[in-house]
Amino acid sequence: MRFEQLRYFVAAARSGSLRRAAALLGVTQPTLSEQLQRLEEELNVILFNRGPHGVSLTHAGEVMLAHANSALSAEAAMHQEATAIGSLTSGRLRLGSVATGGLALLPEAIRIFRAQSPRIQLETLEAGSATIRAMVRSGELDVGVVGRWPDEPEPDGLRSDELATGPLVICLSPGHPLTGRERVGIRDLEGESFVVTDAHHDLLAEAFRRVASVVDVSVAYVTNSSHTAMRTIHSGIGVGIHAEVSWGVMFPEGPFVILDEPWAQASIAVVRRESEQSTPAVMAFIRALRDSAHSIPAKFPPRR
Repeated sequence: MRFEQLRYFVAAARSGSLRRAAALLGVTQPTLSEQLQRLEEELNVILFNRGPHGVSLTHAGEVMLAHANSALSAEAAMHQEATAIGSLTSGRLRLGSVATGGLALLPEAIRIFRAQSPRIQLETLEAGSATIRAMVRSGELDVGVVGRWPDEPEPDGLRSDELATGPLVICLSPGHPLTGRERVGIRDLEGESFVVTDAHHDLLAEAFRRVASVVDVSVAYVTNSSHTAMRTIHSGIGVGIHAEVSWGVMFPEGPFVILDEPWAQASIAVVRRESEQSTPAVMAFIRALRDSAHSIPAKFPPRR
């Protein structure tokens, strides 16, 4: 059964004449008759009483006409909703982000997106990169902002675009002995106590594991909150590893030193499903993220 057949059926019922209905629909009368016959065969009922002066509905036809009108109304509503979503006048966007993305990019990106698409409902979730990737792949999220190593390939089913890349840094409290140095290597961190983020922050947890595999360090505090970690570091409980941009957003004047290791770079990327065309809302939000990312160097220039 096709919507086209339902439109033929409704037109014939309203006009009471196959000839007039065909003219209104812009098709030949034999074409109209054939499609109505196929609809009757599929429904296994007779829809019309046919006579020399036109057609009239049978009892079955009257019952089916109500359903046909409902189906065509639903089709029209569906097209209207699709058009509204396509033109960014309604709908929703489900977004997942790592904490670094939330600190560095999302406030400005959300401001830009809402100014351009005020009627799109934005639903947000903060989680680790692995969780966000899984939820984007499964369709639970429309788009995700993740942390990753530069040039790290995405899992099958996802495509990504890098938004910003910068060094990992050792974040310090004011007056720490390393304050004033521009760079440190892993060996310079021997004996330090660390404030660490748990596995929820995949890349930062892996960075700490790499440091701890080379030198003897201790864990002073464990948290799943970037805000808590940064404030704990700033209070002098320990040092920590973070992306430069996130530390700069939270504590613009907070001291840090660049971790001078070949692998110590972090990227923020946006991920979406590879198997389907992105909606206008997804593309609009990605543009907002890029605009937000472009403002990062101006806000937080490299410190010398």
